[in-house]
Amino acid sequence: RYMWIGIISAVTFISIAIAVIVAKMNYRPIRDLKSQAQEIYGSSDKRIDDYHYLSETMEYMNHQNELLQNSLDDINEYVVFKILTGQYSSDSEINRIGQLISVPMGSTLMRVLLVRDMKNRGYRALYKTCLDILPEKVHFLIRKEEHDDRYAIILIYDLTSLGDTELLLPEFDESYKVAYGGLQKSARWVALSYAEAYFNMTSVFEEPSSLASALLTEGFDSAKYHLEKCIEYIETASLPESILICLKVTLTIADAYRKLSPETNLFKLPDVMTLIALKTREQVINLLQTEMMPLVDKLAVRETHTYQDSFVEMKKYIKEHYRDIDFSFQQMADSFGVSLTVL
Repeated sequence: RYMWIGIISAVTFISIAIAVIVAKMNYRPIRDLKSQAQEIYGSSDKRIDDYHYLSETMEYMNHQNELLQNSLDDINEYVVFKILTGQYSSDSEINRIGQLISVPMGSTLMRVLLVRDMKNRGYRALYKTCLDILPEKVHFLIRKEEHDDRYAIILIYDLTSLGDTELLLPEFDESYKVAYGGLQKSARWVALSYAEAYFNMTSVFEEPSSLASALLTEGFDSAKYHLEKCIEYIETASLPESILICLKVTLTIADAYRKLSPETNLFKLPDVMTLIALKTREQVINLLQTEMMPLVDKLAVRETHTYQDSFVEMKKYIKEHYRDIDFSFQQMADSFGVSLTVL
């Protein structure tokens, strides 16, 4: 009997010893985690057991992640607003925004979608839906519309890596009601795509294009004529189409100033958010007559640049942009409104 008691005691002792050894070996990762937690959170309080210390560290890290996410959301909000309004101070700012979203802005097409969340699924669900239905090479940015239950989505197509089929409109399920804007090549014209999505329509009126051609060739009398034709057309057009035409005129005149009078501050021009808030055609007409027409007159009487002036400006442009990832002489020619041969 004593022999069996001795055997049982020995087996029990050995079992306890093995259990202690195994527990210590398994506890090593916990110690490692605690050591890392001390590096992140600070020295531990010996009165707190390891579990509570790790728990507090995880809460601290979660709080830091929330702060980081809020910062990323703020950056996203800034980038989307900049792209939607098109109010850039220079081409360098456009390139910096492209670097933020890892897209060469000089070789992209952009389209704006306005999406109404019919089932109130929220931002994260919409983001996941976009990941699921869009080609991997299509970049997208999302912004919650103020005072509305809609989201603005900017689709950015990198033409260096996309095929024609990937430019097709994405199809959302019945949870979302979508309005599509048109494709735009210039980052400065994304505002037009936003307005088209906002009103869920486009305008085929051709006078803004004729205005652009007249300004490009410095035919200012012709430009004023086409601007007057725009005003005449707006008198009988619907308010949404009137605003779209006014926006095209605004963007066209802004482009002309960048090419012909680059030193002019353009931030006083109305942006797309200001224009879509207009309530009557009379307001649109008044804006064209009192703000756009004087700008055309000002272009007509500006000091004409000499070739020497242009040469100096081009040297300055190269110094400012030669480090840009997507810099090219074609982009430079476009910026100065000349052909590559003339450049």
